[in-house]
Amino acid sequence: MAFGRWLRGLVMAALMTVGLGVAQAQSAPLLVNPGFDDPFVDFGAFGLVAEGWEAWSVESLPTDASPLFGPTMPDLSERVLAGDNAQLISSTLATATAGVFQSATVPENAELVFEVNAYVWSSLDGLNTDVSNATEGVSVEVGIDPLGGIDPLSAGIMWSAPLTTYDAFQAVSVTATAQGTQVTVFVRVMVNTGVYAADVYLDEGILVVAGEQ
Repeated sequence: MAFGRWLRGLVMAALMTVGLGVAQAQSAPLLVNPGFDDPFVDFGAFGLVAEGWEAWSVESLPTDASPLFGPTMPDLSERVLAGDNAQLISSTLATATAGVFQSATVPENAELVFEVNAYVWSSLDGLNTDVSNATEGVSVEVGIDPLGGIDPLSAGIMWSAPLTTYDAFQAVSVTATAQGTQVTVFVRVMVNTGVYAADVYLDEGILVVAGEQ
């Protein structure tokens, strides 16, 4: 009897270990550093970008300029939604179309959801860092290139509706189906009016197979 109980216990423990391994494999993140946490990597003229991500910027208008990328901490801890940092993209007296991207390996032909939380602060004078007084002209979108391309201007990118909320974190998300096992996710910040400061903070991103959130 004692041997039988021991054997049953051993089998159950083995099954639990296998189940735990499967669950851990299923929940493995598809992105590197989805939370935009430390460390931040020197990206040349762009500034500092959270490890795992790459910066991009396009200049098509005379008023366009590449924004400055950097960590949110230690200056603005209230703009960190979770974790130890967040990605800041800051424009000053210029318009801009810029953001970050990351390529990822995903289950073949999977339907995917990409989501990022974004906080927008835009000011004509910079006097109140808690309340925007320029509440038009800044938008944030997220996108998925189902083929894994890295051109932010590609017509194949599936983009979300633009987020135009100010002074609070809000999630922006998009759903797309991979065409193979490689996709690239993008965040696009558009500043359409040059003001004293237009700052966007990115935090707590996620890329998952649809239905597994």
